[in-house]
Amino acid sequence: MPAQEGAELSREAGLRDRVWRVSPDRRFDLVLSVASELAMGLPTWSDAVITRVEGDERTSVRLPENVQALRCFYPWDSESTTVVLPRVSRSYNGTMLSFHDPSGGQETDRWDYSWLDGLAWSPAEDRLLLIGLDHCAVLGADRTSVSRSTPPRDRSGPPIGGWTPSGREYFVSVRDDGQHIGFYDADNGDLTEEATLDPVVLLPYDQERLRSQAGQLMTDSGVMSVRVEEWALKSLMHSWVSSAWDSLSQRLLLATYRPTFELTSLRGGQPAWTMSKIWIAVELVDQ
Repeated sequence: MPAQEGAELSREAGLRDRVWRVSPDRRFDLVLSVASELAMGLPTWSDAVITRVEGDERTSVRLPENVQALRCFYPWDSESTTVVLPRVSRSYNGTMLSFHDPSGGQETDRWDYSWLDGLAWSPAEDRLLLIGLDHCAVLGADRTSVSRSTPPRDRSGPPIGGWTPSGREYFVSVRDDGQHIGFYDADNGDLTEEATLDPVVLLPYDQERLRSQAGQLMTDSGVMSVRVEEWALKSLMHSWVSSAWDSLSQRLLLATYRPTFELTSLRGGQPAWTMSKIWIAVELVDQ
């Protein structure tokens, strides 16, 4: 089985006020910040900076703006010699892949593509996984297609994608329930295995106790309040609400909500049960 349950995580891993990606050799930091929108509400980052760290010295280079805000985004190659940015513009209907030398920030190559949901470099080879709206493709060192697959993509939740440690296979979320990932051969795009990651199995909780309570469910940040109903349980507690692939540790991070069973009160005295976002780490191993 390529997926095994790991330790619980408490830190956030989704999109926030900035995105930080460190190179595999830990010599470079890529930071995307200043969230904005392009046409039709497409989320972008307006500021992209690479910082080189050598001892106590730090040298920064600013890269081109309008970087598409992909939640599945792992832009460093395995040798830390190239970083790729998914750029967008009003004049091109798709995602432009802009390849850069991190030492000086120079653009070394550019590749026009269709719209992307995510991208991830292989941890072992000079191969780049592109997660499109209706397909996945692997690009080789010469930026030509090595393989292509058409997984039954899950568009209901956050995109999930990444690589196994050897780089022989990549994985993406499949089906429409946010609980299944498919593993594909990077050489030919064939499906090799499918794994089930059920939030209720990996993070069990007392469902009957919660269903017996009257009142509201409220996130620990207080920004959401809904009634205790089946649709709320399914969307908040029986699905993954956030995901990330930690390319350095080769772990898949998944998050869902769980009740703390701490009773509080909303305005008007209505009872509410607090929910907290819980992260788990799933270790990916090669067969």
